Amino acid sequence: MFFRTSPKSQETSRTALALASILLIRHDLDAAEGLFREALRRGADEPGLENVTSALKGGLASILLDKGQAKEAADLLRSAVELIDYSQEKNYSLLVSELYQLGNLQLQSGNTKEADSLWEKAEG
Repeated sequence: MFFRTSPKSQETSRTALALASILLIRHDLDAAEGLFREALRRGADEPGLENVTSALKGGLASILLDKGQAKEAADLLRSAVELIDYSQEKNYSLLVSELYQLGNLQLQSGNTKEADSLWEKAEG
């Protein structure tokens, strides 16, 4: 409902991120997933929203991992890392978090070399 007020604003995207995070805390994965997806659909291409979009993608990836959808989660995490890498306003703590999460996912899939590379990038 709140998307109607300002569907592509930074404030709306941040509010969606906060609400989806609350839903995650309450273990309402389906509602959180829907909110993450809707927020990404509405604001993913907006300039200036790279860090928020990256956080939305990381949150959605978390849910997908819980649901066993590792490939889509990995794709989202890679995209989240790229967004931060190319953003003018870098959020290094978010970047490190996404790199570690992607590295852990690579380790679970047996790709230790890629996991090590991602962890090194996070620590560098």
